[in-house]
Amino acid sequence: MAMTESAKFLAKADRLLDSLAGPGNGVRRRGAAFLLRMALETGMREYWQRVHPQMARSSTRVQSICLDHQVSASLAGEWSSLLRTLNEACHYHRSALEPSLEELVRWRAGAYRILNDLARASVPR
Repeated sequence: MAMTESAKFLAKADRLLDSLAGPGNGVRRRGAAFLLRMALETGMREYWQRVHPQMARSSTRVQSICLDHQVSASLAGEWSSLLRTLNEACHYHRSALEPSLEELVRWRAGAYRILNDLARASVPR
């Protein structure tokens, strides 16, 4: 079976995270957050491609709003919450610290779980 695009983004994030040890690496940490965000967005598009192919062409925002009507509210909420967190982590703010390695590892685990749940949720409730 071919690797999905979302799995490719996760694999790239894994490689980047595995190379991050010690302080600094702020740009690379933001890069890892960006790859995790891309994995979530792509996983959402892959979900819609399976369930309602016409929705796969909609914006991420529209897909997110409609997700709540297709899967459990908790899964839709987790997806939205993690995407919001990753969006914040991807953008540079003078007054904000870069994401820590611990945060990135936690977000990666969440992304894997959410994407696995989306892959199993191909039939609307």
